[in-house]
Amino acid sequence: MKSGFVFAFCSGCVFPSVWCGILKKKKKSSLQFSYFILKWYISVYTSVMQSFDSSNCLTRLSTQAILGGRGRTPVNFHNTAMPFWNLQDKLGLNVDKWMLHQSSEQPYKRAARCHAFEKEWIECASDIGQIRAHKECRPEYEDFQECITLFKTVTRLKTILAQKKQLIKEGKYTPPEHQSGKPETRP
Repeated sequence: MKSGFVFAFCSGCVFPSVWCGILKKKKKSSLQFSYFILKWYISVYTSVMQSFDSSNCLTRLSTQAILGGRGRTPVNFHNTAMPFWNLQDKLGLNVDKWMLHQSSEQPYKRAARCHAFEKEWIECASDIGQIRAHKECRPEYEDFQECITLFKTVTRLKTILAQKKQLIKEGKYTPPEHQSGKPETRP
């Protein structure tokens, strides 16, 4: 096999495995270490792919196919556990933590946009049971959802703009000059 990437196509995803030609030229220990890294990488990739209900074709890959005819036995990638690395904290990112709780500690000690609505909803729903909370705390939950999605606000603004366009079309309303979209006249 020539040096370069070996690819396995699995439901539209490309999986780069290893540079086979380079590994053959190196020592056996580096080959074993690369094999270990590759095995871990495939286990992480298969667990991610399985969580998305994808086809399970990566578990059928053998090390012989991956390492270019080394004559090893196929690997059972299901037995290797996916390690948990909290990369968001290590890299200082905040990608999906907003989905957990906005009332948790915020960066720079600033409350989240919908913190007050979430707090009202949680205080209302705590210790009363799910069925009773669903009935009694519906207004608080709707306020919280509106704060997050702004669905009713956007709908209201769309109707206002439609009414404004209709009035302009009928000639009953003329917008001011600064809203006409024309550049200002300069001296």
